Amino acid sequence: MLIFKVKTFIYEIKNSCEIEGNKMIPALKKYEKRKSKYNLLLKKQQKCIDTISRLRFVVFVLGIIVLVRMYILKKPFLFNSIVLVMLILLFYLAYLHRGIENKKNIWLHYTK
Repeated sequence: MLIFKVKTFIYEIKNSCEIEGNKMIPALKKYEKRKSKYNLLLKKQQKCIDTISRLRFVVFVLGIIVLVRMYILKKPFLFNSIVLVMLILLFYLAYLHRGIENKKNIWLHYTK
C-alpha cells in the first residue's frame, strides 16, 4: 500500500512538469509566468478603464458647455439633438466601462 502511494506521488510530480526540449519547467515557474502575463493584462485593462473614465468626463463637460451655448442662442432643435447625442455617448461609455471593470474583477479573482 505504501509503495503504491509513493509511486502515485512520483507520477503526480512528473505530470506537474512540462517538458520543453530537454529542459523540465516546474509547475511553479509555469504558474509565475502565467501570473506575470495576467498582471500585464490587468495593467492594460486598468489603463483602458482610466481612459474611458476620462472620456466620459470630457463628453459630459463638453456637452454641458455646448448645451449652455445652444440655450443662450435659443436653438431648441440643436439643444435637443445635443442632449440626445450626449446621453447616448454617456450610456455607451458607461456600458463599456462596466464590461471592462467586470472582466478586470474576474481576472483579479483568478490571479490571487
